[in-house]
Amino acid sequence: IAVGGTEPKISLIQAGNGQLLSSLQLSETRTAGLQIKCVAFSNNSRYLATSMSPAVQLWDLKKRQLKSVFNGHTQAVTSVCFLSDGSIVAGDMSGSVQIWNPKGSTEKAVSELLVKSTGSDFYDQEGQDVSCLQVSTLNSAVLGSGYGNGTLCIWDVSSSWMLRKQQSHSGRLTALAFSPKN
Repeated sequence: IAVGGTEPKISLIQAGNGQLLSSLQLSETRTAGLQIKCVAFSNNSRYLATSMSPAVQLWDLKKRQLKSVFNGHTQAVTSVCFLSDGSIVAGDMSGSVQIWNPKGSTEKAVSELLVKSTGSDFYDQEGQDVSCLQVSTLNSAVLGSGYGNGTLCIWDVSSSWMLRKQQSHSGRLTALAFSPKN
């Protein structure tokens, strides 16, 4: 289990017995007043993506060191997850959802999921923070994003198109999960 919070560290804990395995220490001068709002393991658990304000950090857990920092979000990153190809998806307080390729040599987002034509339907994300992200267990090219106004959006990651949007709660959407069966 990876645990982050208001301290400038990420603790790695054995799930079965609660034993502290190790900690990833963040630089206190760069993290003053910042919180780790989300963490996500890669598919093989070699890498850990974390939020650190408007940046995404990628940690190499085998080497226990920071591998990359992806800048480009304008507000605090609130949710991260990995795609099956190892790319990192991150959503922020502004409603932006960006895809980062850790294998690339640049710190620019590979793509940003933007609303393209969905018939006469367009979704104004401005002012609605991304509160949760989840990749489909059946189709890794499908991503769900939840927003502060209760809206759920389903995206085709490969084309960056929104497939569907729906109002699913009257308040904040805080969690979502895809069924492994359908």
